[in-house]
Amino acid sequence: NNLWSLGDLDKGAKKKIIIKGTLTGEDGDERSFRIYAGREDDNKDDIGVVYNSVLQTLSIKRAFLETKLLVNGQSGTEFIVPSGSQVKVNLSWINNLPSRVLDTEFYVRLTGDAFDRQSFNVNGGFFNSVDNTIIWNKDTSSELSQLQGGDSGEFSFSFNLSPPFSGTRTILKNSSIGLEVGVRARRIGEGNVPEQISASEKKTIKISSNVQLRAVSLYYDGPFKNIGGIPPKIDKETSYTISLNVLNASNNLLKSKVTFTLPSYMRWLGNISPSNEEVSFNEVTREVSWDMGRVDQGAGVETKARQVFVQVGLIPSSSQLGSEVKLTSDFILIGEDEFTGATITVNKPPVSTRLISDTGIKTGDDIIVK
Repeated sequence: NNLWSLGDLDKGAKKKIIIKGTLTGEDGDERSFRIYAGREDDNKDDIGVVYNSVLQTLSIKRAFLETKLLVNGQSGTEFIVPSGSQVKVNLSWINNLPSRVLDTEFYVRLTGDAFDRQSFNVNGGFFNSVDNTIIWNKDTSSELSQLQGGDSGEFSFSFNLSPPFSGTRTILKNSSIGLEVGVRARRIGEGNVPEQISASEKKTIKISSNVQLRAVSLYYDGPFKNIGGIPPKIDKETSYTISLNVLNASNNLLKSKVTFTLPSYMRWLGNISPSNEEVSFNEVTREVSWDMGRVDQGAGVETKARQVFVQVGLIPSSSQLGSEVKLTSDFILIGEDEFTGATITVNKPPVSTRLISDTGIKTGDDIIVK
């Protein structure tokens, strides 16, 4: 909104409004701001009586040495990257001056502890692990000793993020990496007098939480007593337990949910453990939904994982004779990372009659028989 209600102001009182934004236009364009102050009208949606106004005009200028930083191919001032991933950074530059510049140096300085210092791979530059700074200058790239007007180029580097946890301890919690991007150079000004030019800007990389979903099918293990033959027989029902586990390492997860659907030959038996977990079955769409809501940081690492068991029934058809049968569709977990605001999505393949995690299963128990 462009209207601020400041309330009563005593004599000598001060208040400050800060507006952040981006001006767009061509080099040399002007943009003007006019600010009014006064008494609000009776409806409190406008200024009724203007006490003062001021006009401020700004000129848009291109930087002498313009830089553009891309993180994993994205531009901006704030970036979100998955936990435990590799980060690729591209730094492009152009000399906007009509004249040459000398001894140009570009640098990117990283702050924080969420990156692996041993993993840096720098193209055409040098990574100094003492202060976590990457430098490109005439010592690493001879072209930077002298840049003519209009010269341009690009450098790149990559690094790995630190692992989110080690054993039963979470290493990263609400973690981010600060990036300071800068350039220094000399140009020959009027009267052939050398001038130092420099510029810098700051950016932030936020790291999303590491969320894991584990889905297995069981017969002998789990909280329910399953019925029916193992291996399953045609036209006879065998019940199975589906176990779902969710681990969340670094940041709190909000509005989280796991969904999957049951094929037409499967039956929802309605048994849920623990009973206080929000699990529902839609008889029309055949979708099973586990509404977890909030999953705290550290679940499955420092505290117990979120877990639920449900029971389903399989009635095999003669067309499935001699084969392994899928009990579900793919599993999909969706949630919102509280720290980064990013949507977290995890996909897992279906579970089947092949009970790889069940302690009592034998070879061949997954195949449908007569």
